Amino acid sequence: MNEAMAPLEPRDRASFASAEGKSTFNPELVVSGEVIREIVTKERLQNTGERILKVKKPDYLGTSKWAFRYGAQMIEAKLGDVKWLQDFQNGEVNLAPGDSLRVTLSEEVSYGYDGEVVHTDYEVQKVHGVVRGPRGSQIGLLGDAQ
Repeated sequence: MNEAMAPLEPRDRASFASAEGKSTFNPELVVSGEVIREIVTKERLQNTGERILKVKKPDYLGTSKWAFRYGAQMIEAKLGDVKWLQDFQNGEVNLAPGDSLRVTLSEEVSYGYDGEVVHTDYEVQKVHGVVRGPRGSQIGLLGDAQ
């Protein structure tokens, strides 16, 4: 809704009409995604277990979410293992492209009133170790001609 109303000028108005009546939107009202998720969420289920996540995008400087490949899907997860994160950011843990992490992952799934998944939050609670990806030497297009 915020994005749809962003192009409106201060003098513009937006409304929604249905069989229930007509509602006028306040263009100055900004509603966060978190608030909307709270409104449409009926219940949450949490699951925690050991998983292997392929690292797609680590955070070398701060505490933002990391991007991982989890099965066939891409997820973003907060890295809650502060000690491991500090060791990684200080260069004490080496991660190379193709590596994965063996972790304890917490998944909190929010379900709407229709029983459909509204949102899933992921948090890596503990990093147990690095799972090294395949390491092979690439041969150039023309081989190793010297």
